Amino acid sequence: MVDPARALDGLRDIHWPVAADAAGPVVTMILIGCLLAGGLSAGLWPLLRRWRAVRRSALAALAASRSLDPPERLAAQAVLLRRLVRTIDGDAAGRLQGRDWLERLDRLFATRFFTEGAGSGFGEALYRPPSGEDPDRHIDALDASLARLFAGISR
Repeated sequence: MVDPARALDGLRDIHWPVAADAAGPVVTMILIGCLLAGGLSAGLWPLLRRWRAVRRSALAALAASRSLDPPERLAAQAVLLRRLVRTIDGDAAGRLQGRDWLERLDRLFATRFFTEGAGSGFGEALYRPPSGEDPDRHIDALDASLARLFAGISR
């Protein structure tokens, strides 16, 4: 049997495992990654704030157009779309016409609403003389669709 007074003689001092020597570079890389992520988020913050400001402004202008009569409301929405595209994609994009214009709107909002849906009325149909169709009939649905699209602005 082992003498209790000598039982601890075989133990060695506490020490770090060998793998801890390799952890130094790993910890350094983690710290560098955190610093870079902080820098990127600081750089992205103004951009995110700008997107939120554009979204708020577009939704406010859309809400303000609701008090107009249907033909004026449609024209105000068309002007708003032009202004929005110029703000996000630049002046050249805001000057597009016809099918190119509708395709740009679809790309911007990630939809087919403008080329295949009710949003096609913001293309060449906007400049045609009014047909016998009642303009009040679709304006609220069009307005709701635009509000949904504007709420999703993230760039």
